[in-house]
Order: sequence, then C-alpha cells, then structure tokens
Amino acid sequence: MEAGTDIDRIFSSTQIVPDEVYANLPDMLIEVCKHFESGRERDVVLASALGVVSGLFPSIYGIYDNKRVHANLFLFICAPAASFKGSMNWTRKLGEGYHKELLEAYKAEKKEYDETVNASKSDKNNTNTTIELPLRKLLFIPANSSSASVIQTLFQSKSSGIIFESEADTLSGTLKNDWGNYSDMLRKGFHHETISSNRKTNSEYYEVDMPKLSVVLSGTLAQVQRLIPNVEDGLFSRCLFYTYIIPPTWRDVSPKNKIDMEQHFQAIKENYYKMLKAHADKEIKFELQEHQWEMLNECFERWLIDYSTQISRDTRSVIVRLGLITFRIAMILSVVRNFERKNTTSDNIICGDSDFVAAMSLAETFREHALTIFTHLPNGSSGGELREKKFRKDFYDLLPLEFDRKTVVEIGVTEMKLAERTVDKYLKELFKINMLDQPKYGCYVKK
Repeated sequence: MEAGTDIDRIFSSTQIVPDEVYANLPDMLIEVCKHFESGRERDVVLASALGVVSGLFPSIYGIYDNKRVHANLFLFICAPAASFKGSMNWTRKLGEGYHKELLEAYKAEKKEYDETVNASKSDKNNTNTTIELPLRKLLFIPANSSSASVIQTLFQSKSSGIIFESEADTLSGTLKNDWGNYSDMLRKGFHHETISSNRKTNSEYYEVDMPKLSVVLSGTLAQVQRLIPNVEDGLFSRCLFYTYIIPPTWRDVSPKNKIDMEQHFQAIKENYYKMLKAHADKEIKFELQEHQWEMLNECFERWLIDYSTQISRDTRSVIVRLGLITFRIAMILSVVRNFERKNTTSDNIICGDSDFVAAMSLAETFREHALTIFTHLPNGSSGGELREKKFRKDFYDLLPLEFDRKTVVEIGVTEMKLAERTVDKYLKELFKINMLDQPKYGCYVKK
C-alpha cells in the first residue's frame, strides 16, 4: 500500500462506519469506543470489540437457514503500519478477566494434582492409579499453536475460544507448517462443523462438536495475501474485513487532556466479565422478527445479483456468508443490550429494530471493505479489471435516481476523485450494460 498509487486512492476512500451506528449502539459498546476520536481508529476498535465479544457467550444461538449458529466472527483489520491498528489490542481486555480466571483455576488444580501424585508415589501402600490430570481451559488460544493443540484446547474449553493476534503473520506462518496447518479447521469452525485430532502420542483422540471459535487479526495487505492466497480460499469469504489507508499524521502524544486508556479498560472490562458469567451455561435462543427477516432477504438478494453481474460471479460467496455474519452481528448487539437491561432470565432474545438496523449498516460497510480486498487478491480474472468494475459500481451507488451530467461530474470529481473523462466513460459503460436510461440528452435515470 504505497502512497500515491491507485491502491492508495482506493483504500483511502473505503467507507467509515456512520455516526448513527455509534449513536445507537448498546451502552457497553459505546463505552468501549468513546475515547477513540479518529473515524478509522474508532472503527478498528468497534470491529475488534465485536470480534472479541462474539466469543464471550457460546451458549447463545439462533437458527439461520435451518441451522443452529452461534455469534462467532472472523475479523481481519487490514492497513499499513502505524495506522492505529494497534488500538484493537485494547479490546482483548474485554475477555481478559475470564481468561485469567481460567488460568488461575488451572494452576491451582495442577498444583493440587502434583501434590497428590507426589504423595501417592511416596506412599507405597497407595494403589490409587486413577488420578486425572486437570484440563487446561483457555479463552484466548495462541495462533502459533499446533493444529492438534488448538483442537485439544477447544475440547478442554467446552468447544469455544478466541484466536486474537495483532500480527497476522503469526497465524499465516503457523499454517505453513505441517504441524500447524489448521486452515481447514478454521473453515469448518466458522460453520461449527465437527473437527477432530488423532495423535499417536498416548493414542490421544479429540473430537469437538459444534466448535465456537472467534478470530481477530490485524496486518497489512501483504499479510492478508500470505494468509489467504486467493479469492477461492474459503477463509476469505468467512472473514469480515476492515481496510483503509490514512495519510501520515503525527498526533499529540502528551498526557495533556488525555485519558489513561489502561485505567479506562480496567474499569469497563468488569461488565463484560459479568455478561460472560451471566450467559455461561444457560442456552438462550436469539431470533429476528418477521419483518427483519424480510428486509435481510430482500437486501442480500439485491446485493447478490448486483455484485455477481456487475463485478464477478466469484463475489457470490462473500455476499452469501455476509448474510450469516450480519445475523451474528445482530445477535451480539442484542445480547449486550439485553444484559444492560438486566433481562438475563428469559430463554429468548428478540432482536430490536435499532440493533437490526445497526447490524445491516455495519454489513454494508464491511461488504465494501471485503470487496476492496477481493479486487486485490489473485483470482481467475484480471485484478485491474475487477478493481475497475468495483469502482464503477461504487460510482453508480453514489448517483441519485435522476441526474444530469453536471451533477454526476461533480459527484465523480469531488467524492471519488475521478477525472472528468473517467466519469464520461463510466456513464457510457453503465448505459451500455442497461444500468441507466437517457430520456433526453444530458439527463439520466438509474434503473
């Protein structure tokens, strides 16, 4: 992502999450984001918070396309170095309390186990041979674990966990090794498909039914390409992407009028710990309302047709899986809001309209970011041609229903930084593929 290139122009113009979304978030998520002023930095924090929170309540589920699904998300923040990506690390603290509780419990159990074993060895009259090694449960699973270790950890942690890495190369480097190649496990895990491991050592066999795995990563475009080599890799369409470029700017790093972010997150993470504990064991069903299902179906059918015909048929998997991801985002927002309202005794959570609208708005933003990455990964078509088609589609989406040439030139030049001749070229192409009508010279109507 070098400045001054066409890539710079495309990545610097990706959508920012609208302010209305932030205004209508549950209070606990507003609290997470409120001290991050930059539009990009605030978006990074919100996206990564959604990724972490998606792994905090594995007992909550919904029915999507006749299948039971949980809230787990796969997220990749993609931007150059020194672009506020590191702010995502604050959101790890939302699960830190529970993670440390699990580690401390294991240490105590392991100490007791060792003492019992040592006592048994020293007591020649003791014939007890059934002492079981305690299970090491974790919330955060290191990305550089072997594939067998990841599956074992999921098995011991009630099938759930979060892979959280601020350097995506930690994961991509691991996946290149035979011992760590669990790319297929990630793809299966996204859909809660059974995963298993069979090791010769001690004849260990682990089978994880309904794995509930969340993944939160950040890195550069080159790191995306090392992790996901092409658009046909199924991991691509399973990921939410947030990607951008910002101009090099120095911000005031003095403590004047600044908040202690460490202290801020120490204060708020307690609520997330309480939310996790409140939903630890009880199964709760999440549901959309009928009119929300209708809106989701209508919207994604339109997106599927538009992007398949105007950009590439290979975008189909992106749009189809984004529908499921949107359902999961609505689930996350609804569960957080439900907890805030102290309504944790019900067996059902019904999605409110504000949370559904926010989820759909976020889906629109993430859709654009995913398709921006799509046009920069190896694929069956020319990358340059796909990027041109996407840029033309973005241009079309900005146009009003009716407009004249003066209006469209202004939109193209000011909002998309296009040359006037490029605007005229897009008008001709859109007319040619039957996306525009021209009732009279210089006037156009969108179809």
